[in-house]
Parts: sequence; structure tokens; C-alpha cells
Amino acid sequence: MPARINIAGRLRPQSELSDAQRARGLKILLWEGVTSSASGGFTSGAFLTSFALLLGAAKFHIGLIAAIPAAMQLVQIGAIIVVERLQMRKIIVWPAYLLSYSTWAVIAFLPLLFAIPSNYAVYTLLAVLVARGVLDAVVTCGWNSWFRAIVPLDIAGRFLSKRFVWNTIGVVLAGFAAAAYVNRLEHWFSGKAIVWGYSAAIVFAAVMLGWLAVYFMYHIPEPRMPDPGPKRLSPGSILTAPFRIANARWLMGFLFLWAITSTMAVPFFAVYMLTRLEMPASTVLALTVATQIALVLSLGIWGQICDQFGPKVALSMAFSMLMVAIVGWVFTTRPGSYFLTAPVLVGLHILLGMASAGMNVSSTTIRMKTAPELQTTSYMMGTSLSYHVGAAIGPVIGGALATLFTGKQILLEFRWHEPDSVFNMPVLYVQDFDFLFIIAFVTGLAALRVLRQVTDGKESARSAVLESLASKTAASYRPLAGKPVIGVASRLHPGAVRRMVPIPGLDTAAGILAYLSGQAISLIVGIRDRLRRKR
Repeated sequence: MPARINIAGRLRPQSELSDAQRARGLKILLWEGVTSSASGGFTSGAFLTSFALLLGAAKFHIGLIAAIPAAMQLVQIGAIIVVERLQMRKIIVWPAYLLSYSTWAVIAFLPLLFAIPSNYAVYTLLAVLVARGVLDAVVTCGWNSWFRAIVPLDIAGRFLSKRFVWNTIGVVLAGFAAAAYVNRLEHWFSGKAIVWGYSAAIVFAAVMLGWLAVYFMYHIPEPRMPDPGPKRLSPGSILTAPFRIANARWLMGFLFLWAITSTMAVPFFAVYMLTRLEMPASTVLALTVATQIALVLSLGIWGQICDQFGPKVALSMAFSMLMVAIVGWVFTTRPGSYFLTAPVLVGLHILLGMASAGMNVSSTTIRMKTAPELQTTSYMMGTSLSYHVGAAIGPVIGGALATLFTGKQILLEFRWHEPDSVFNMPVLYVQDFDFLFIIAFVTGLAALRVLRQVTDGKESARSAVLESLASKTAASYRPLAGKPVIGVASRLHPGAVRRMVPIPGLDTAAGILAYLSGQAISLIVGIRDRLRRKR
């Protein structure tokens, strides 16, 4: 007789994990991340919006679809009590993960259940997305604590950066595949039948890839949660535990303000380019790809910074970059497009990609490293909720401010009068979305003040990180000292880049770009030398 698969046994936590089990779990974590991200690349953003419009959704429904995931994260408040009471994360998280991806099967077959377009189809879609949001909140609540328990804290930054690289590659490849697939749908289907093309993609991407992610999660071992002792916390104590820790309060305050700062401004970048700058959609997409490339290339560097100098200094430096990337949009017009518009836009998108990479890695790392051992689940829940609440509020504030400042402007100009002529040169021109970006920048300044109160046990200085980056850059150029032109860079003093670009945020970006360029040139020259030797 074939051996029975003991599913319940596989879902129970293990008292101890061997080094081999932990290493295998980390490898599976990477595969779980890339498959779940690829699934999301097919079913989020424009793809889901297009499908909802085919079902008959109006603009109001599209707004609800965007708000549901963040709003449903409030369910973590109830889920945390269940997790802490049972002391078994996997047995709660894995079934919820399976059900969450299974809901896409219901969504895919909505055209079979209702006439299209139909209000019933739209309302059913919203109801299923709410159910999925509840399941995702349950997954997030237990998964954050489980993830923290299996990843060694001394390599957390490097591992997270590697996982984010895999995840981003999965999202980008899935996004391109989804775009190419949608472009071909018009050739394969006609009229209302095109909705079935979307259904087929949802079945494949959301269900099949999603179930593959569920399969990988099933094989990730779960370490047993720390024993809370004979005196268990009451539900009220579990929920309020993070607020009784001063460091947690400051961190949650920063995450809340960061979410507002980011979601108040970043979602309107594409609208700004399409409407005010009147750029073609293809150019906007190309700039978005530049952001993703910068994100992937810089993730490894941020992981090293987190592990060597601590996540707080990395978080501060990355957030400074994000603020520069936001306020820089004010200088893309004067008042219309001018000769610096294109290079400034390219630079801002690269800056945004590097900042996003640093924020993703360092914010997760600092949450993991500062979480108390006996209150990990409630701590991770509190910090997660603080960000999601801010992310739900930010776009609403951004939309209201964009509407409020429509048609309003401030002009500062240099004017030179002569007897027979007048020379005018705009110094600063602020209108419409520019006010939004400036307000987001001010909110970011408040967030930085809150971040200063957070401690991570290392408290490294920004200058130490920049000196380290510059030294590594100089070391990568040193073997090229004998090469013409390139060798000049090998003689740069480690602090030269930092002194040339003394603006917080830009100095970090310059250091990372110099380091990446040194690595790239060393790699190219090394490959060329090996090819010459083979000849």
C-alpha cells in the first residue's frame, strides 16, 4: 500500500530545526516568493482593472478594488489572537493561503455565472475580493512571525535582498507576459468573448502559479513559537503589546508616515507624465522598467548595508532618497517641458528604484531585528497594520490635494529690465501636482524626525556607510589602474563622491551608482581579458 501523506503532521511546528532543514527552508522561501509574485503580476494592477471593466465595473468600483486589500488587513487584529492562542502558525496560514488563491477560480468563472456586463458579476467580484482580503490578512499575520523565525537575523538583510530580487524578476516577467497576452487577445477573441481570454489567464496565473506557491509554503518548516509560560496574555494584552514598547511606537509611527508620504505622491507620477507632460504611454512604461532595473541592481547592496551597519541607517538613507525622488518632480517643468526634463525624469526613476529597494529591505529587516522574542507575532502585526493604514489613507489625501490645487500656481522668476527690453527667467514654477509633491516632501521630513527615535542596536553613522561604499568602489577600480581612462577612477579618494554630492539622498545614490559602475566595468574587463587569453 502507498504511504499516506500526513498533512496535519506536516503542518505542526517543530521543536528545533537543524542547519540542513533551515537551509532547505530558505531555498524554498525563494521559490515561494517568485511564484507568488509572478501570480500577482498577472492578477493585479491594469490586468485586474481591465477584467473588472469587462464585467461592467464603474470608476467607483475600480476605486473599491484598489482599496480592499489594504482595508482588509485590519482583520489581523482578530487573527493575532487566534495565532497566539493556538501557538501554531503554519496550521493557520497554509489553509488560508490555499483558500486565498482558490478564490481566483471563482473570479475566473464569473462570465459563466452571469451575463456580461452585469452588476451582479461586479458585486460578486467585490465580495470575493473582500473574502480574499480577509484570508490574506490571516496569512500576513502568521506569515510575518513564521518568516522571522526561520530567517537567521545575522543574514536577514542579505537574504531579504535576494528574495526581493527573485520576487521582482517574477513580477516583471509576469507583467510583460500579461501585457503581451492582452495585446494578442483582440486577435484571438472578438466582442464580449474577450473576457474569456482574461478568465483563461486568471486560471493559469492566479490559480496554477498560486497553488505552486502554496505547494512551496507547505514544505517550509515552522519552528515552534516561544513558550509564553503558564500565564498567557489576555486578548487585550496581545493587541496592545506593541504599543507598550517605546521603540515599537516610534517604528509604527514612522511606517505610518512613510506609507502616507509614498502613496500620497508616487501613484500620481504616471498621471503627471501622461497629462501635464503629455508623454506617450510607451515612454511612461519604459521609465517604469528603468525603475525596476535600478531596484533589482541595488537590492544586494542594501542587504549588505543592513547586515553590516544596521537597518536603521539603511532605512534613513533610503528614505532620504525617496524624498529627493518625490520633490524632484517639481523641477521637471519650467513651466512646460524644457531641455532638462528628459534627463531629470530618467534620474528620478532610477532614484525611485534604488530608494524602493532600500525601503523594502531595511523596513522588513528592522521589524525582524527589533521584534521581542516572546511578542513577535503581535509586534509584526502592529508594524504591518501601521503601514497598511497609512497606505489606505495616503491615496485619498493625494487625490483630495490634487483636486484642491487644480488650476492654482506660484511663480518665482528672475526679471532683468533694460530701456527697450525685458528678460524673464522662471526660477520656480509650482502648479497642480507640484503642490502635492511638496506636501509629501514635508510629510517625509516629519517621518525622518520620528525615525531618529527608533533604535536597532547598532546606530551607525551615514558617513560610515558612504565611506564603505566609496572604499569598495575604489577597490573594484584598483585592478584597472593600468587601463587608459578607466584607471583614472581608481585614484579617486574614498570620500570624493560624498564630497561632490553633499545632499542627503543624492550622496547615497551617487555612492551606489559608483559602486555598481565599478562592479560592471570590472566584470566587463575581466570577461574581455579571459577571451583574449583564450585566443
